Amino acid sequence: MGQTQSSDEHWWAEEDEHWEQAADHKLSHVGKAVYNKLRTNYPDSRHHMWNITSSKMIGSIQQTPPAKVFTENVNLTNTPSHSNLFVDGMFDLMGKTTKFCDLMSLAPPIEKGHFLTKMKEALLKIAETAKENDPKDPIIVRLMFGFGYGKETPSIDCNYWRKQFTEDLPEDTNIQLWVSAWRYGMSWNHAKMIAVDGKYLHTGGHNLWSKTYLDQHPVHDLSIEMEGYATHDAHEFANAQWAWVEYRLCTVWGRVWNILPDWVPLLFNRADISEWPLRAWGCHNGDTPRFPPTYKPSIVEKYKPPDGAVPVISVGREAALVAKVYPADAALVVMLDSATTVVRMSLQDLGPVAPTFGWPKDLFEAMAKAMWERGVTIEIVLSNLNLSNRKEGYSNGRHGYSIEKVAGKIFKYMNNLYPKVTKEVFANEVFGRKLFISFIRHKSGNTYYQSEIEVKNHCKYIIADDVCSYTGSQNLYKVDLAEWGLIIDDADVTTKMMEDYWKPMWKASYNECDCNTGTMMECIENDTGEDDEGEEVNLYTSDGRKKMEQTVTALINATAPRSKS
Repeated sequence: MGQTQSSDEHWWAEEDEHWEQAADHKLSHVGKAVYNKLRTNYPDSRHHMWNITSSKMIGSIQQTPPAKVFTENVNLTNTPSHSNLFVDGMFDLMGKTTKFCDLMSLAPPIEKGHFLTKMKEALLKIAETAKENDPKDPIIVRLMFGFGYGKETPSIDCNYWRKQFTEDLPEDTNIQLWVSAWRYGMSWNHAKMIAVDGKYLHTGGHNLWSKTYLDQHPVHDLSIEMEGYATHDAHEFANAQWAWVEYRLCTVWGRVWNILPDWVPLLFNRADISEWPLRAWGCHNGDTPRFPPTYKPSIVEKYKPPDGAVPVISVGREAALVAKVYPADAALVVMLDSATTVVRMSLQDLGPVAPTFGWPKDLFEAMAKAMWERGVTIEIVLSNLNLSNRKEGYSNGRHGYSIEKVAGKIFKYMNNLYPKVTKEVFANEVFGRKLFISFIRHKSGNTYYQSEIEVKNHCKYIIADDVCSYTGSQNLYKVDLAEWGLIIDDADVTTKMMEDYWKPMWKASYNECDCNTGTMMECIENDTGEDDEGEEVNLYTSDGRKKMEQTVTALINATAPRSKS
């Protein structure tokens, strides 16, 4: 006798069948290519690392600082901040929770300020809503973060942050809340999302840092707000990380290892968790379980996607937790492989963050094929290179590679595929004609208005053929972190995002003088290829552990503020 299909399995099966039939007439050529790649190559990863559903984008793309910096000379103030409304909206969404909330980010709001204030207000709003729930049906809140390594980038103290988040909540609040963080070797969570009740979603590149985004020299970043079934995908993605934390901590040895200092040799895999209301390990007399429940669509009320919902493909990667299964990587390459006219990218960087990682070969080969075989134009905006930005307490996001170096590497992969594309051919027929790379700028130039500090970019944004776009947490330089984002496959939505962000940003930013042809030719001639593939690191040697800590420190320096709590 066969097993009875659960209501959740039945719901997913209906959705999957719908898209099997609808894909051909609802998706663009880019969306079809991504969908076919994922369902063919990653069928077992569907729902928890990728999926296709319908959702509506609320408003337009959410950007900080505001877009007027590209068209006006703006003196960005922090009293009040130019971008407080962005944070307000982010946590207003969280405050809608009636059943289940997932928040994921690289780190808690360690710079305190407006992010922490609004997050605590959202929890108070949830607590007020929870009064209407049956005491046996508390609202679930899961907060998941990444994990540092060593003495320079200390680990997240989950107990400390649990106290921070819950200090204003009444003791009898009908909420169960967990704070967790994990690391698996050189992998940890880097996804950024707030998913509420399987319906409301905020996701993109923004971390939870006030100084970084709200002060006078803010890092540029993009996020989106959605309503619809893509939110189920976000919850399902979070499930896998919570399952690994439980697996890691459910044994005596796992708990013992977890209390040892992070610098102790061989402690590469770490997980921590803290719950509220506070309970002992395990379950006692019906008390709160040590680990949170798994999200299932049946937990929340079923609904129909709102009017205006469009095809959305969620794409993620769980890094080392699911080795060598990277649907998001494949999807982003396919976006380039399927483009026929133009690809536009706003990025933090393309070069390796540390010698451990090489250059993104698959991505560069896809770019080479697109330009040389199909005549596709590629436009790229990167963060400025000047390292003076580091004195501001936040890296400029660049890893020390000039635009000439990046262009030279793209040439190398093009030349490997097409030997007739010599460096002279590349300089005369490709660069500046099909490939355009520049630093991000404001109306005032490549520095903030009335400042010597250069503009910083943290965006992870790709547009293919102006019909399809990716917004998420995944950088295109090589690194093995857990990531998540959305590919919105709709020409009208993409056009709106381009009008609100890309067009004014590109007009202000592009400057052909950002890349000197002579310097690019020197980079090509001097490239030995030693950094192409990266280097192997044996974590069971003292040298390997040293390299690991250097790599993790480099990663944190590229993405995190310096202040520590």
